[in-house]
Amino acid sequence: MKLCNKKGFTLLELVIVLAIMGILAAVLIPNLIGAGDNSHYSAVETIAKNVYTVADDSLDRDIEFSRETPADASAYASLLTNLVTQEYTIGVWTSSLPTSEGIYIKIAGTGTNMHIDSVCVIDESGYRVVWNGTSSSRTKV
Repeated sequence: MKLCNKKGFTLLELVIVLAIMGILAAVLIPNLIGAGDNSHYSAVETIAKNVYTVADDSLDRDIEFSRETPADASAYASLLTNLVTQEYTIGVWTSSLPTSEGIYIKIAGTGTNMHIDSVCVIDESGYRVVWNGTSSSRTKV
């Protein structure tokens, strides 16, 4: 009787293992790349939500306690810059979305009817999030 000492793998076994690894890589790599984008958008969205909340609360308090109500959106944006951030100047946008890095607010109404419509944040990598108080839109500039 002849004993067979078989060492190693056959070519077919190696091809099957490589095929399985290729399929896993094809599925996992795009998901891992997308996870980085999602985390980046989440960080920018958090900034937009916080700016929206602070800006809206501050404006409501100014109107409620009869403090000086800003004459227009630009005047209010300059007041918010000191309140919210020292890193960015808060700008105002009216119709088309901003495309350069920064924090922008869109204000609707005038005088005591003035309210924050939405906030747009664009970070240094070009991730743009627009938050309107209930939902957000995410784009890459």
